[in-house]
Amino acid sequence: MLNPADRELVGIGASIGAGCHSCLEYHLDAGSHAGLGEADLLKAIEDAECVRRSASGQLSALGRQRLGQAAELPADCCDTSDRAKELAAVGAAVAANSKANLEKHLAAARLTGLSARDLDEAVRLARAVQRRSAEILAEEATHLLARPEPVAAEAVPVSAGCGPDCGCGETLVSSALPVVESRASSGGCGPDCGCGSEASESTPAPGLVATAGAATAAAAAPTATGACGCS
Repeated sequence: MLNPADRELVGIGASIGAGCHSCLEYHLDAGSHAGLGEADLLKAIEDAECVRRSASGQLSALGRQRLGQAAELPADCCDTSDRAKELAAVGAAVAANSKANLEKHLAAARLTGLSARDLDEAVRLARAVQRRSAEILAEEATHLLARPEPVAAEAVPVSAGCGPDCGCGETLVSSALPVVESRASSGGCGPDCGCGSEASESTPAPGLVATAGAATAAAAAPTATGACGCS
């Protein structure tokens, strides 16, 4: 049976393999509570990163080969091996859908003393993380699709009848002031982010307003409150 720290190594690997941000945050916290130190957590991240890069590189190489293009295989992740590394690697391989990496790291894991029962538990845990990652993304997609579509700004008349044939000699600049959504400096966090930051209300984008004498530029700078560290 895997102990709690072992399970979190698998969870960290699977989170990175699946590309799940919230999963990774959860398993890093759980791993810390299970007794894993910062160096252990960082090593698990690095081991899983290697597997994810390998899986992506292998898939890209396959696609290029099928198209008759030259393809370079990614670097091997099995230069060294230990129990912790193989648990993270197995988790990443399962979540990344990489059969080649899974086969390689299951074999390496057995050499570290992990039993078939241990590895079966690791694979089942990684599959659970993979499924939860897909559910989270599907929920987020539903939320994004439920947002109202932006309404196009209507044209605003410039003046009472002035135009190219008016003869008044003035050059008038006509444009509606589009409204753009202000984003926090962290990349768009808002009330649903969970990081505690709030985006500001929408503000007009920079525009030009015609006057009787000359066109005067008036820019409204968007602002955002708070700084967010979430990803």
